[in-house]
Amino acid sequence: MNNSGLRIIPFGGLGEIGKNMMVIEGQNDLVMIDCGLQFPDADLKGVDMLVPDVRYVIESSKNVSILITHGHEDHIGALRYLEPLLDCKIYAPKFAALLLTRENKFKNPIKIVEERISYKISEEFHATWFSMSHSIPDSMGIVLDTSLGKIVHTGDFKLDFEDKNYQITDKSFLEDLKDQNVALLMSDSTYAEIPGVTPSEDILDEPLTNIIKNAPGRCIFSTFSSLIRRIQRIIEISERYQKKVCFVGSSMHKYTDIAFANGYLKAATGTVVNAKYLSTLDPADVVIIMTGSQGEPRSALVRLSVNELDGIKLDSRDTVVLSSGVIPGNERKVSGVINKLVGNCAEVIYQPLNTVHVHGHAAADELRWVIDTVQPKYFVPVHGEHKHLIQHSKLANKSGLGEDRAIIMRDGDVGVLDSLGFKLTDKLDLTDIWVKGRRLYDACEVLQKERLSVSNSGICLINLMVNRKDVLTSECSEFGVVPNRNKKDFISDVQAAISDNQKKLLDLTDDLAVNKGRIDELIRNIIYKMYHVYPKIICNVTFS
Repeated sequence: MNNSGLRIIPFGGLGEIGKNMMVIEGQNDLVMIDCGLQFPDADLKGVDMLVPDVRYVIESSKNVSILITHGHEDHIGALRYLEPLLDCKIYAPKFAALLLTRENKFKNPIKIVEERISYKISEEFHATWFSMSHSIPDSMGIVLDTSLGKIVHTGDFKLDFEDKNYQITDKSFLEDLKDQNVALLMSDSTYAEIPGVTPSEDILDEPLTNIIKNAPGRCIFSTFSSLIRRIQRIIEISERYQKKVCFVGSSMHKYTDIAFANGYLKAATGTVVNAKYLSTLDPADVVIIMTGSQGEPRSALVRLSVNELDGIKLDSRDTVVLSSGVIPGNERKVSGVINKLVGNCAEVIYQPLNTVHVHGHAAADELRWVIDTVQPKYFVPVHGEHKHLIQHSKLANKSGLGEDRAIIMRDGDVGVLDSLGFKLTDKLDLTDIWVKGRRLYDACEVLQKERLSVSNSGICLINLMVNRKDVLTSECSEFGVVPNRNKKDFISDVQAAISDNQKKLLDLTDDLAVNKGRIDELIRNIIYKMYHVYPKIICNVTFS
Protein backbone atom coordinates (compact mmCIF):
# COMPACT_ATOMS: atom_id res chain seq x y z
CA MET A 1 0.00 0.00 0.00
CA ASN A 2 1.41 3.39 -0.93
CA ASN A 3 1.38 6.29 1.51
CA SER A 4 -1.86 7.76 0.16
CA GLY A 5 -3.86 4.51 0.18
CA LEU A 6 -6.79 3.46 2.37
CA ARG A 7 -7.52 -0.09 3.52
CA ILE A 8 -11.18 -1.17 3.35
CA ILE A 9 -11.89 -4.22 5.54
CA PRO A 10 -15.30 -5.76 6.39
CA PHE A 11 -15.31 -7.53 9.76
CA GLY A 12 -18.93 -8.69 9.56
CA GLY A 13 -22.11 -8.45 7.53
CA LEU A 14 -20.68 -9.42 4.14
CA GLY A 15 -21.75 -12.97 3.38
CA GLU A 16 -24.05 -13.11 6.41
CA ILE A 17 -26.99 -11.32 8.02
CA GLY A 18 -25.86 -9.51 11.17
CA LYS A 19 -22.57 -8.63 12.86
CA ASN A 20 -22.21 -5.57 10.62
CA MET A 21 -18.86 -3.78 10.82
CA MET A 22 -16.74 -2.07 8.17
CA VAL A 23 -13.28 -0.57 8.72
CA ILE A 24 -11.69 2.24 6.70
CA GLU A 25 -8.04 2.55 7.67
CA GLY A 26 -5.70 5.43 6.86
CA GLN A 27 -2.10 6.12 7.77
CA ASN A 28 -2.75 7.18 11.36
CA ASP A 29 -6.50 6.81 11.81
CA LEU A 30 -8.96 3.94 11.70
CA VAL A 31 -12.74 4.33 11.32
CA MET A 32 -15.26 1.58 12.15
CA ILE A 33 -18.72 1.93 10.62
CA ASP A 34 -21.14 0.08 12.92
CA CYS A 35 -20.39 -2.70 15.40
CA GLY A 36 -23.26 -5.19 15.41
CA LEU A 37 -24.05 -8.61 16.82
CA GLN A 38 -25.49 -11.74 15.29
CA PHE A 39 -27.83 -14.24 16.94
CA PRO A 40 -26.64 -17.87 16.72
CA ASP A 41 -28.25 -20.65 14.72
CA ALA A 42 -30.24 -23.20 16.71
CA ASP A 43 -27.44 -25.79 16.44
CA LEU A 44 -24.89 -23.50 18.12
CA LYS A 45 -25.22 -24.62 21.73
CA GLY A 46 -24.43 -22.47 24.78
CA VAL A 47 -23.87 -19.28 22.77
CA ASP A 48 -25.98 -16.17 23.35
CA MET A 49 -24.68 -14.21 20.36
CA LEU A 50 -21.72 -13.65 18.03
CA VAL A 51 -19.72 -10.43 17.69
CA PRO A 52 -17.01 -9.30 15.24
CA ASP A 53 -13.41 -10.34 15.80
CA VAL A 54 -11.79 -6.93 16.48
CA ARG A 55 -8.31 -8.09 17.46
CA TYR A 56 -6.93 -6.33 14.40
CA VAL A 57 -8.38 -3.05 15.66
CA ILE A 58 -7.28 -3.64 19.26
CA GLU A 59 -3.72 -4.35 18.17
CA SER A 60 -3.61 -1.30 15.90
CA SER A 61 -1.69 1.73 17.17
CA LYS A 62 -3.95 4.06 15.19
CA ASN A 63 -6.61 6.47 16.43
CA VAL A 64 -9.95 4.61 16.42
CA SER A 65 -13.37 6.15 15.79
CA ILE A 66 -16.68 4.30 15.64
CA LEU A 67 -19.43 5.76 13.43
CA ILE A 68 -22.95 4.37 13.87
CA THR A 69 -25.62 4.43 11.13
CA HIS A 70 -28.66 3.40 13.23
CA GLY A 71 -29.80 1.61 16.36
CA HIS A 72 -30.63 -1.95 15.31
CA GLU A 73 -28.80 -4.62 17.28
CA ASP A 74 -27.09 -6.01 14.19
CA HIS A 75 -25.40 -2.60 13.89
CA ILE A 76 -24.80 -1.54 17.52
CA GLY A 77 -25.28 -4.66 19.67
CA ALA A 78 -21.61 -5.69 19.88
CA LEU A 79 -20.50 -2.32 21.23
CA ARG A 80 -21.49 -3.16 24.81
CA TYR A 81 -19.04 -6.10 24.71
CA LEU A 82 -16.23 -4.66 22.57
CA GLU A 83 -16.10 -0.99 23.60
CA PRO A 84 -14.32 -1.77 26.90
CA LEU A 85 -11.49 -3.28 24.84
CA LEU A 86 -11.04 -0.18 22.66
CA ASP A 87 -9.75 3.33 23.20
CA CYS A 88 -12.02 5.14 20.76
CA LYS A 89 -14.39 7.97 19.95
CA ILE A 90 -18.02 7.05 19.22
CA TYR A 91 -20.45 9.01 17.02
CA ALA A 92 -24.11 8.01 16.71
CA PRO A 93 -27.55 9.36 15.73
CA LYS A 94 -29.67 10.28 18.73
CA PHE A 95 -31.98 7.26 18.93
CA ALA A 96 -29.06 4.83 18.62
CA ALA A 97 -27.18 6.74 21.33
CA LEU A 98 -30.22 6.59 23.63
CA LEU A 99 -30.45 2.82 23.16
CA LEU A 100 -26.74 2.33 23.78
CA THR A 101 -26.61 4.38 26.97
CA ARG A 102 -29.88 3.15 28.51
CA GLU A 103 -28.40 -0.08 29.89
CA ASN A 104 -24.64 0.31 29.39
CA LYS A 105 -21.90 2.45 30.86
CA PHE A 106 -19.26 3.27 28.28
CA LYS A 107 -15.77 4.44 29.15
CA ASN A 108 -15.74 6.43 25.90
CA PRO A 109 -18.38 9.18 25.52
CA ILE A 110 -20.88 9.02 22.66
CA LYS A 111 -21.29 12.14 20.55
CA ILE A 112 -24.79 12.54 19.10
CA VAL A 113 -24.67 13.60 15.46
CA GLU A 114 -27.13 15.55 13.34
CA GLU A 115 -27.76 15.17 9.64
CA ARG A 116 -26.00 17.29 7.01
CA ILE A 117 -23.33 18.52 9.43
CA SER A 118 -19.67 17.75 8.73
CA TYR A 119 -17.77 16.38 11.75
CA LYS A 120 -13.98 16.29 11.94
CA ILE A 121 -13.38 12.70 12.97
CA SER A 122 -9.59 12.87 12.72
CA GLU A 123 -6.85 14.55 10.70
CA GLU A 124 -7.57 12.15 7.83
CA PHE A 125 -11.37 11.87 7.93
CA HIS A 126 -14.43 14.11 8.07
CA ALA A 127 -17.89 12.53 8.24
CA THR A 128 -21.38 13.73 7.32
CA TRP A 129 -24.53 11.81 8.25
CA PHE A 130 -27.65 12.03 6.04
CA SER A 131 -31.23 10.81 6.53
CA MET A 132 -32.25 7.38 5.19
CA SER A 133 -35.73 5.92 5.65
CA HIS A 134 -35.65 2.64 7.58
CA SER A 135 -37.60 0.78 10.26
CA ILE A 136 -36.10 2.57 13.26
CA PRO A 137 -35.84 6.32 14.02
CA ASP A 138 -32.76 8.34 13.09
CA SER A 139 -31.44 5.92 10.48
CA MET A 140 -28.67 7.54 8.48
CA GLY A 141 -26.07 6.98 5.83
CA ILE A 142 -22.54 8.31 6.18
CA VAL A 143 -20.27 10.19 3.78
CA LEU A 144 -16.61 9.93 4.72
CA ASP A 145 -14.42 12.65 3.20
CA THR A 146 -10.90 11.42 2.46
CA SER A 147 -7.91 12.60 0.44
CA LEU A 148 -8.95 10.10 -2.28
CA GLY A 149 -12.52 11.33 -2.56
CA LYS A 150 -15.74 10.49 -0.76
CA ILE A 151 -16.66 7.08 0.62
CA VAL A 152 -20.44 6.65 0.95
CA HIS A 153 -22.03 4.05 3.24
CA THR A 154 -25.82 3.94 2.93
CA GLY A 155 -26.54 2.06 6.17
CA ASP A 156 -29.84 0.14 5.99
CA PHE A 157 -32.46 2.00 3.98
CA LYS A 158 -35.32 2.18 1.54
CA LEU A 159 -36.17 5.08 -0.77
CA ASP A 160 -39.27 6.40 0.94
CA PHE A 161 -39.48 9.96 -0.41
CA GLU A 162 -43.18 10.51 0.32
CA ASP A 163 -44.01 9.36 3.88
CA LYS A 164 -46.28 12.11 5.21
CA ASN A 165 -45.40 11.83 8.89
CA TYR A 166 -42.06 10.16 9.39
CA GLN A 167 -38.40 10.33 8.45
CA ILE A 168 -37.75 10.10 4.71
CA THR A 169 -34.65 9.46 2.64
CA ASP A 170 -32.74 12.66 1.82
CA LYS A 171 -33.16 12.57 -1.95
CA SER A 172 -31.53 15.92 -2.72
CA PHE A 173 -28.44 15.05 -0.64
CA LEU A 174 -27.97 11.83 -2.61
CA GLU A 175 -28.49 13.67 -5.90
CA ASP A 176 -25.87 16.26 -4.97
CA LEU A 177 -23.26 13.52 -4.44
CA LYS A 178 -23.21 12.93 -8.19
CA ASP A 179 -20.74 15.76 -8.76
CA GLN A 180 -18.68 15.30 -5.57
CA ASN A 181 -16.08 12.70 -6.54
CA VAL A 182 -17.48 9.60 -4.88
CA ALA A 183 -14.61 7.13 -4.94
CA LEU A 184 -16.51 4.25 -3.30
CA LEU A 185 -20.16 3.44 -2.61
CA MET A 186 -21.10 0.75 -0.09
CA SER A 187 -24.83 -0.05 -0.15
CA ASP A 188 -27.32 -2.27 1.73
CA SER A 189 -27.97 -5.53 -0.17
CA THR A 190 -30.56 -7.26 2.03
CA TYR A 191 -33.43 -7.16 -0.50
CA ALA A 192 -31.41 -7.05 -3.72
CA GLU A 193 -33.28 -10.13 -4.94
CA ILE A 194 -36.68 -8.42 -4.66
CA PRO A 195 -37.80 -6.62 -7.85
CA GLY A 196 -39.42 -3.20 -7.90
CA VAL A 197 -39.73 -0.73 -5.03
CA THR A 198 -40.47 -1.18 -1.33
CA PRO A 199 -43.77 0.59 -0.56
CA SER A 200 -44.16 3.42 1.94
CA GLU A 201 -45.55 2.77 5.43
CA ASP A 202 -48.54 4.90 4.39
CA ILE A 203 -50.09 1.95 2.53
CA LEU A 204 -50.75 0.30 5.91
CA ASP A 205 -53.13 2.97 7.14
CA GLU A 206 -56.24 1.51 5.50
CA PRO A 207 -55.72 -2.21 6.35
CA LEU A 208 -54.69 -1.47 9.95
CA THR A 209 -57.65 0.89 10.34
CA ASN A 210 -60.07 -1.79 9.14
CA ILE A 211 -58.60 -4.34 11.55
CA ILE A 212 -58.74 -2.07 14.60
CA LYS A 213 -62.15 -0.63 13.74
CA ASN A 214 -63.85 -4.00 13.13
CA ALA A 215 -62.20 -6.23 15.74
CA PRO A 216 -64.96 -7.95 17.81
CA GLY A 217 -62.77 -8.00 20.91
CA ARG A 218 -59.21 -7.09 21.76
CA CYS A 219 -56.82 -6.34 18.91
CA ILE A 220 -53.39 -7.80 19.68
CA PHE A 221 -50.48 -6.64 17.51
CA SER A 222 -47.04 -8.21 17.52
CA THR A 223 -44.30 -6.25 15.79
CA PHE A 224 -40.64 -5.28 16.12
CA SER A 225 -40.04 -3.17 19.25
CA SER A 226 -37.85 -0.79 17.24
CA LEU A 227 -40.52 -0.17 14.58
CA ILE A 228 -41.59 3.09 16.20
CA ARG A 229 -43.44 4.50 13.17
CA ARG A 230 -45.64 1.35 13.07
CA ILE A 231 -46.37 1.67 16.77
CA GLN A 232 -47.21 5.36 16.32
CA ARG A 233 -49.61 4.49 13.49
CA ILE A 234 -51.38 1.90 15.64
CA ILE A 235 -51.69 4.46 18.46
CA GLU A 236 -53.17 7.08 16.14
CA ILE A 237 -55.72 4.67 14.65
CA SER A 238 -56.65 3.44 18.13
CA GLU A 239 -57.26 7.01 19.29
CA ARG A 240 -59.44 7.58 16.23
CA TYR A 241 -61.81 4.90 17.56
CA GLN A 242 -61.44 5.77 21.27
CA LYS A 243 -59.47 2.64 22.12
CA LYS A 244 -56.85 2.18 24.82
CA VAL A 245 -53.33 0.96 24.02
CA CYS A 246 -51.24 -1.33 26.21
CA PHE A 247 -47.60 -2.42 25.71
CA VAL A 248 -46.44 -5.90 26.73
CA GLY A 249 -42.91 -7.35 26.75
CA SER A 250 -39.63 -6.06 28.19
CA SER A 251 -38.16 -5.10 24.82
CA MET A 252 -41.39 -3.29 23.83
CA HIS A 253 -41.30 -1.30 27.07
CA LYS A 254 -37.61 -0.47 26.57
CA TYR A 255 -38.08 1.02 23.11
CA THR A 256 -41.39 2.75 23.76
CA ASP A 257 -40.18 4.28 27.04
CA ILE A 258 -37.24 5.85 25.20
CA ALA A 259 -39.46 6.91 22.29
CA PHE A 260 -42.09 8.63 24.49
CA ALA A 261 -39.47 10.31 26.68
CA ASN A 262 -37.69 11.81 23.67
CA GLY A 263 -40.61 12.76 21.41
CA TYR A 264 -40.44 9.89 18.91
CA LEU A 265 -43.83 8.60 20.11
CA LYS A 266 -46.88 10.67 21.06
CA ALA A 267 -50.25 9.75 22.56
CA ALA A 268 -53.13 11.68 24.10
CA THR A 269 -53.42 11.60 27.87
CA GLY A 270 -55.12 8.39 28.96
CA THR A 271 -54.56 6.47 25.72
CA VAL A 272 -51.75 4.27 27.04
CA VAL A 273 -52.73 2.04 29.96
CA ASN A 274 -50.94 -0.44 32.19
CA ALA A 275 -51.64 -4.13 31.61
CA LYS A 276 -53.00 -4.52 35.14
CA TYR A 277 -56.04 -2.38 34.20
CA LEU A 278 -57.01 -4.41 31.11
CA SER A 279 -59.52 -6.53 33.03
CA THR A 280 -61.51 -3.38 33.88
CA LEU A 281 -61.96 -2.41 30.22
CA ASP A 282 -64.36 -3.60 27.53
CA PRO A 283 -62.23 -5.93 25.32
CA ALA A 284 -63.57 -4.17 22.22
CA ASP A 285 -61.91 -0.97 23.49
CA VAL A 286 -58.42 -2.48 23.88
CA VAL A 287 -55.41 -2.63 21.54
CA ILE A 288 -52.35 -4.52 22.81
CA ILE A 289 -48.89 -4.20 21.22
CA MET A 290 -46.43 -6.90 22.24
CA THR A 291 -43.15 -8.59 21.41
CA GLY A 292 -42.78 -12.03 19.82
CA SER A 293 -43.25 -11.47 16.09
CA GLN A 294 -40.28 -13.77 15.38
CA GLY A 295 -41.42 -16.60 17.65
CA GLU A 296 -38.75 -15.93 20.29
CA PRO A 297 -39.18 -18.71 22.89
CA ARG A 298 -40.01 -16.59 25.97
CA SER A 299 -41.54 -13.60 24.19
CA ALA A 300 -45.00 -12.26 25.05
CA LEU A 301 -46.75 -13.61 21.92
CA VAL A 302 -45.32 -17.10 22.36
CA ARG A 303 -46.40 -17.20 26.01
CA LEU A 304 -49.84 -15.88 25.02
CA SER A 305 -50.19 -18.66 22.43
CA VAL A 306 -49.83 -21.31 25.16
CA ASN A 307 -51.71 -19.30 27.83
CA GLU A 308 -48.62 -18.68 29.96
CA LEU A 309 -48.61 -14.87 29.74
CA ASP A 310 -49.17 -13.30 33.16
CA GLY A 311 -52.41 -11.35 33.37
CA ILE A 312 -53.47 -11.85 29.72
CA LYS A 313 -55.24 -14.96 28.43
CA LEU A 314 -56.18 -15.59 24.82
CA ASP A 315 -59.90 -15.07 24.20
CA SER A 316 -62.11 -16.40 21.40
CA ARG A 317 -62.99 -12.80 20.40
CA ASP A 318 -59.35 -11.64 20.10
CA THR A 319 -57.85 -10.61 16.76
CA VAL A 320 -54.10 -11.30 16.62
CA VAL A 321 -51.99 -9.47 14.01
CA LEU A 322 -48.37 -10.31 13.20
CA SER A 323 -47.40 -6.92 11.79
CA SER A 324 -43.89 -7.91 10.80
CA GLY A 325 -41.87 -9.79 8.22
CA VAL A 326 -40.20 -13.08 9.07
CA ILE A 327 -36.44 -12.82 9.48
CA PRO A 328 -34.74 -15.62 7.48
CA GLY A 329 -34.20 -18.59 9.79
CA ASN A 330 -37.26 -17.88 11.94
CA GLU A 331 -39.86 -19.36 9.59
CA ARG A 332 -40.53 -22.52 11.62
CA LYS A 333 -40.80 -20.68 14.92
CA VAL A 334 -43.24 -18.11 13.52
CA SER A 335 -45.33 -20.80 11.82
CA GLY A 336 -45.45 -22.71 15.10
CA VAL A 337 -46.83 -19.68 16.95
CA ILE A 338 -49.47 -19.06 14.28
CA ASN A 339 -50.56 -22.71 14.48
CA LYS A 340 -51.03 -22.39 18.24
CA LEU A 341 -53.06 -19.18 17.85
CA VAL A 342 -55.44 -20.19 15.06
CA GLY A 343 -58.65 -21.70 16.32
CA ASN A 344 -58.18 -20.15 19.76
CA CYS A 345 -59.10 -16.59 18.81
CA ALA A 346 -61.40 -14.82 16.35
CA GLU A 347 -58.73 -14.35 13.67
CA VAL A 348 -54.98 -14.46 13.10
CA ILE A 349 -53.79 -11.97 10.47
CA TYR A 350 -50.32 -12.10 8.92
CA GLN A 351 -48.44 -11.66 5.65
CA PRO A 352 -49.23 -12.69 2.94
CA LEU A 353 -52.90 -13.19 3.87
CA ASN A 354 -53.24 -9.44 4.48
CA THR A 355 -51.02 -6.42 3.94
CA VAL A 356 -50.01 -5.73 7.55
CA HIS A 357 -46.28 -5.13 7.16
CA VAL A 358 -43.88 -3.09 5.03
CA HIS A 359 -40.20 -3.90 5.44
CA GLY A 360 -37.41 -1.36 5.79
CA HIS A 361 -34.97 -2.36 3.03
CA ALA A 362 -34.66 -1.16 -0.53
CA ALA A 363 -35.69 -3.44 -3.39
CA ALA A 364 -33.82 -3.78 -6.69
CA ASP A 365 -35.11 -0.65 -8.45
CA GLU A 366 -34.23 1.51 -5.44
CA LEU A 367 -30.75 0.02 -5.18
CA ARG A 368 -30.21 0.71 -8.86
CA TRP A 369 -31.44 4.31 -8.38
CA VAL A 370 -28.81 4.92 -5.68
CA ILE A 371 -26.00 3.61 -7.88
CA ASP A 372 -27.18 5.63 -10.90
CA THR A 373 -27.63 8.77 -8.80
CA VAL A 374 -24.38 8.71 -6.80
CA GLN A 375 -22.28 7.50 -9.76
CA PRO A 376 -19.34 6.12 -7.76
CA LYS A 377 -16.03 5.11 -9.28
CA TYR A 378 -16.18 1.82 -7.34
CA PHE A 379 -18.98 -0.11 -5.69
CA VAL A 380 -19.04 -2.70 -2.87
CA PRO A 381 -22.37 -4.34 -1.89
CA VAL A 382 -22.67 -4.75 1.90
CA HIS A 383 -25.04 -6.18 4.50
CA GLY A 384 -26.28 -9.48 3.12
CA GLU A 385 -25.68 -13.12 2.42
CA HIS A 386 -23.40 -13.94 -0.50
CA LYS A 387 -26.38 -14.40 -2.85
CA HIS A 388 -27.58 -10.88 -1.98
CA LEU A 389 -24.14 -9.39 -2.65
CA ILE A 390 -23.98 -11.19 -6.01
CA GLN A 391 -27.40 -9.91 -7.06
CA HIS A 392 -26.56 -6.36 -5.97
CA SER A 393 -23.31 -6.43 -7.96
CA LYS A 394 -25.32 -7.47 -11.04
CA LEU A 395 -27.48 -4.38 -10.58
CA ALA A 396 -24.28 -2.31 -10.52
CA ASN A 397 -23.14 -4.02 -13.72
CA LYS A 398 -26.40 -2.95 -15.38
CA SER A 399 -25.66 0.60 -14.27
CA GLY A 400 -22.35 0.56 -16.13
CA LEU A 401 -19.98 -0.57 -13.38
CA GLY A 402 -18.07 -3.55 -14.74
CA GLU A 403 -16.72 -6.39 -12.65
CA ASP A 404 -13.48 -4.44 -12.19
CA ARG A 405 -15.45 -1.66 -10.50
CA ALA A 406 -18.25 -3.56 -8.73
CA ILE A 407 -16.21 -5.55 -6.21
CA ILE A 408 -17.69 -8.38 -4.14
CA MET A 409 -16.01 -8.55 -0.74
CA ARG A 410 -16.41 -11.07 2.08
CA ASP A 411 -15.66 -10.73 5.77
CA GLY A 412 -11.91 -10.39 6.28
CA ASP A 413 -11.07 -9.31 2.71
CA VAL A 414 -8.62 -6.41 2.54
CA GLY A 415 -9.25 -3.89 -0.22
CA VAL A 416 -6.92 -1.03 -1.01
CA LEU A 417 -8.20 2.26 -2.40
CA ASP A 418 -5.44 4.48 -3.77
CA SER A 419 -4.71 6.82 -6.64
CA LEU A 420 -4.58 3.85 -9.03
CA GLY A 421 -8.02 2.53 -8.11
CA PHE A 422 -9.50 -0.12 -5.82
CA LYS A 423 -8.53 -3.78 -5.60
CA LEU A 424 -8.45 -6.70 -3.18
CA THR A 425 -4.94 -7.41 -1.90
CA ASP A 426 -5.12 -9.66 1.16
CA LYS A 427 -7.40 -11.47 3.61
CA LEU A 428 -7.45 -11.41 7.40
CA ASP A 429 -7.95 -14.66 9.32
CA LEU A 430 -11.05 -13.79 11.37
CA THR A 431 -12.43 -16.03 14.11
CA ASP A 432 -16.03 -16.21 15.28
CA ILE A 433 -16.25 -14.60 18.73
CA TRP A 434 -18.95 -16.06 20.95
CA VAL A 435 -20.69 -14.33 23.82
CA LYS A 436 -22.09 -16.13 26.86
CA GLY A 437 -23.41 -13.74 29.49
CA ARG A 438 -20.77 -11.00 29.49
CA ARG A 439 -17.90 -13.33 28.58
CA LEU A 440 -16.21 -13.41 25.17
CA TYR A 441 -14.43 -16.48 23.86
CA ASP A 442 -13.15 -17.80 20.54
CA ALA A 443 -15.26 -20.19 18.52
CA CYS A 444 -14.20 -23.79 19.15
CA GLU A 445 -15.27 -26.55 16.77
CA VAL A 446 -14.40 -29.33 19.24
CA LEU A 447 -16.45 -27.67 21.98
CA GLN A 448 -19.48 -27.42 19.70
CA LYS A 449 -19.14 -31.05 18.63
CA GLU A 450 -19.11 -32.09 22.28
CA ARG A 451 -22.14 -29.92 23.07
CA LEU A 452 -23.98 -31.26 20.04
CA SER A 453 -23.18 -34.82 21.12
CA VAL A 454 -24.54 -34.14 24.61
CA SER A 455 -27.68 -32.48 23.23
CA ASN A 456 -28.31 -35.44 20.90
CA SER A 457 -27.59 -38.39 23.20
CA GLY A 458 -27.06 -37.15 26.76
CA ILE A 459 -24.30 -37.89 29.28
CA CYS A 460 -23.50 -41.09 31.14
CA LEU A 461 -21.33 -40.78 34.29
CA ILE A 462 -19.49 -43.96 35.28
CA ASN A 463 -17.41 -44.54 38.42
CA LEU A 464 -15.30 -47.71 38.24
CA MET A 465 -13.82 -48.86 41.54
CA VAL A 466 -11.05 -51.49 41.65
CA ASN A 467 -10.14 -53.00 45.03
CA ARG A 468 -6.96 -54.77 46.10
CA LYS A 469 -8.34 -58.16 45.10
CA ASP A 470 -8.92 -56.93 41.52
CA VAL A 471 -12.67 -56.87 41.96
CA LEU A 472 -14.35 -54.16 39.90
CA THR A 473 -17.60 -52.49 40.94
CA SER A 474 -19.40 -49.60 39.29
CA GLU A 475 -21.79 -46.74 39.86
CA CYS A 476 -23.74 -45.22 37.00
CA SER A 477 -25.86 -42.10 36.52
CA GLU A 478 -27.19 -40.53 33.36
CA PHE A 479 -28.62 -37.24 32.11
CA GLY A 480 -30.74 -37.09 28.96
CA VAL A 481 -29.99 -40.63 27.75
CA VAL A 482 -33.33 -42.34 28.46
CA PRO A 483 -36.80 -41.18 29.62
CA ASN A 484 -37.40 -40.91 33.36
CA ARG A 485 -39.48 -44.09 33.44
CA ASN A 486 -36.49 -46.08 32.11
CA LYS A 487 -33.70 -44.59 34.25
CA LYS A 488 -33.61 -47.30 36.95
CA ASP A 489 -33.58 -50.09 34.36
CA PHE A 490 -30.88 -48.31 32.36
CA ILE A 491 -28.59 -47.91 35.38
CA SER A 492 -29.15 -51.53 36.41
CA ASP A 493 -28.47 -52.80 32.87
CA VAL A 494 -25.25 -50.76 32.49
CA GLN A 495 -23.86 -51.84 35.85
CA ALA A 496 -24.67 -55.48 35.09
CA ALA A 497 -23.01 -55.26 31.67
CA ILE A 498 -19.90 -53.67 33.21
CA SER A 499 -19.78 -56.60 35.66
CA ASP A 500 -20.05 -59.05 32.71
CA ASN A 501 -17.09 -57.30 31.03
CA GLN A 502 -15.05 -57.06 34.24
CA LYS A 503 -11.97 -58.90 32.93
CA LYS A 504 -11.64 -56.68 29.81
CA LEU A 505 -12.01 -53.53 31.89
CA LEU A 506 -9.53 -54.69 34.56
CA ASP A 507 -6.94 -55.37 31.86
CA LEU A 508 -7.43 -51.84 30.52
CA THR A 509 -7.13 -50.24 33.98
CA ASP A 510 -3.52 -51.50 34.26
CA ASP A 511 -2.38 -48.53 32.19
CA LEU A 512 -4.97 -45.71 32.36
CA ALA A 513 -2.70 -43.19 30.63
CA VAL A 514 -2.81 -45.30 27.47
CA ASN A 515 -6.20 -46.99 27.75
CA LYS A 516 -8.57 -44.31 29.14
CA GLY A 517 -10.13 -43.70 25.71
CA ARG A 518 -10.51 -47.46 25.14
CA ILE A 519 -12.39 -47.82 28.45
CA ASP A 520 -14.81 -45.06 27.42
CA GLU A 521 -15.30 -46.66 24.01
CA LEU A 522 -15.94 -50.11 25.50
CA ILE A 523 -18.63 -48.74 27.82
CA ARG A 524 -20.16 -46.68 25.01
CA ASN A 525 -20.41 -49.82 22.84
CA ILE A 526 -21.97 -51.75 25.73
CA ILE A 527 -24.66 -49.08 26.02
CA TYR A 528 -25.22 -48.96 22.26
CA LYS A 529 -25.82 -52.72 22.04
CA MET A 530 -28.51 -52.47 24.71
CA TYR A 531 -30.16 -49.10 23.96
CA HIS A 532 -28.90 -48.01 20.48
CA VAL A 533 -27.68 -44.63 21.75
CA TYR A 534 -24.16 -43.16 21.91
CA PRO A 535 -24.11 -40.90 24.98
CA LYS A 536 -21.13 -38.81 26.04
CA ILE A 537 -19.17 -41.01 28.49
CA ILE A 538 -17.44 -39.52 31.51
CA CYS A 539 -15.64 -42.34 33.26
CA ASN A 540 -13.63 -42.09 36.49
CA VAL A 541 -11.48 -44.97 37.76
CA THR A 542 -10.40 -45.24 41.41
CA PHE A 543 -8.30 -47.86 43.21
CA SER A 544 -8.65 -48.92 46.87
